[in-house]
Amino acid sequence: MSPLEPNLRSQELASQVSMLDDVEAVILGGSTSTGMTDEYSDCDLYVYTREAINPELREAILKPRAARLELQRDFWEWEDTWIERDGAKFEIMYRGCAHAEDEIEKRLFRYEASVGFTTCVLHTLAHGVVLKDRNGWFKALQQRVLSTYYPDGLIRAVIAKNFPVLGPIISSYEDQIESAFVRRDLVSLVHRTAAWLASYFDIVFAVNRQYHPGEKRLLAQAARLPSSPVNMVDDLTRACSTVCDWETAWRTILGRPGTGLRNGWKL
Repeated sequence: MSPLEPNLRSQELASQVSMLDDVEAVILGGSTSTGMTDEYSDCDLYVYTREAINPELREAILKPRAARLELQRDFWEWEDTWIERDGAKFEIMYRGCAHAEDEIEKRLFRYEASVGFTTCVLHTLAHGVVLKDRNGWFKALQQRVLSTYYPDGLIRAVIAKNFPVLGPIISSYEDQIESAFVRRDLVSLVHRTAAWLASYFDIVFAVNRQYHPGEKRLLAQAARLPSSPVNMVDDLTRACSTVCDWETAWRTILGRPGTGLRNGWKL
């Protein structure tokens, strides 16, 4: 699929979806909107609504184009995911307009931080490519985000929320990682390392007054920032590479006939 093709298909989808009642805007997001696509990238659309959209109406739009359709998934957020007949993967995430408005208030004006990924929603609002915007609601919201300087209060809140769990407090991620290493508990080691990295990157992006871009290609994106910890790329590459030999392990687990996580465990 050429780099331009996702945008053409997305425009077509946006035209169809935007005709549904209560849809306010359809936005192109993810790596397609930021120019970081590769052969493994899917195409992410965000549909902002005033009310929940009937799954049957969504299915009528998506089923004719899908070789495989997973409708009304709610593992992470409300979404529809499908693979088109040529193998291209698409996702639509449905988000409430009120939720997007509240995220701006929480982060930029009330300075509320979370443990990791504090400003991910703001990143989507700031960088999303508008495909359809029925009443200009999204463009106004996006302009509000872009015109608001990343506040000092939010930087301090992100640091206050995330720095202690890295190491200074009792039972911090650092303590848990050390315990997991001593026990040779590889599952805990990977789990706690991932949590440590989530808070680490939340701080790194915040101190650079940049919205958190999400969980993919974080090291590559953080390496472009004006300011970062000394030896960040080398240190994190070494740490992540030595947590375990993940490539060999996962290729073995997922490729073993009749066993593995998905095909060897009958639920």
